[in-house]
Amino acid sequence: MAVNEHEGQARRLLAQTLLVALACGLPAGCVSARTEVVISVDTDIATLDTITLDVTDPAGATRSSVAALGASEPPLPRTLGLAWNGGALGPFVVRAAGTSGGAQQIVRIADFTFQRGRTLVLHVDLLARCTGVSCPGGQTCGDSGCRPITTDPSELTPYTPAASDGGVGGDGGGCGVEVCNGMDDDCDGQVDEDFDFASDIANCGTCGNVCDFTHAMGMCQAGRCQINGCDPGFGDCNGRTSDGCESDSATDTSNCGRCGTRCRGGSSMCCSGTCAGAC
Repeated sequence: MAVNEHEGQARRLLAQTLLVALACGLPAGCVSARTEVVISVDTDIATLDTITLDVTDPAGATRSSVAALGASEPPLPRTLGLAWNGGALGPFVVRAAGTSGGAQQIVRIADFTFQRGRTLVLHVDLLARCTGVSCPGGQTCGDSGCRPITTDPSELTPYTPAASDGGVGGDGGGCGVEVCNGMDDDCDGQVDEDFDFASDIANCGTCGNVCDFTHAMGMCQAGRCQINGCDPGFGDCNGRTSDGCESDSATDTSNCGRCGTRCRGGSSMCCSGTCAGAC
């Protein structure tokens, strides 16, 4: 799973989905041999205006995405697709939070483990009956009250184009809004036609390839992620996009104040962007 190294910068990636990283690369209706989990988030709490989804991998790195709810927004459920690309299969910890007017109203936590060679669905419902419910450690509130956070493998259901539907208020089938996932979700005979792979920073070159860099703004140019400016106080001094804007100009003795300014001799320390003998 790709990891967002820039803490606290959850981005609004897609209108229909929190984040979709599924791309089997075959025509609609294909059976993928990839190892994937689609997280489907639904709610029966009408007052929620946002859903935030945090996914933490086994190494402790967290990626966050935010989706707006409301009359002008796409209908529930919202989905997040994760494709396993090596390393430990789990556990991955999912934290779904619903807010209203900036105030958190409900949280649901679940962890799961990928099943090699299978694409499965994990349903995470934010239920009104769980509002204000406090569960013991290692548990979360679900359909029948407090339950273990750990998801049994049998609770993950096989993925089909409509499998992520059918949660709270879901109808479980039919055509819907096109999602970037290698499938014909809106049944118009085309696959992923609503996404511009040449310029879409959430699907650059392929579904789920997000242009997200450390201490930098990203852009998608001709289907390739590029750095489009560094955060204040940082610089891309090594010219590599893989580590974003890696240099802190306030303290980097090799790039003090700006790229290429090296602190030497009696002024060997970089103090707030200026070479000096001591800070």
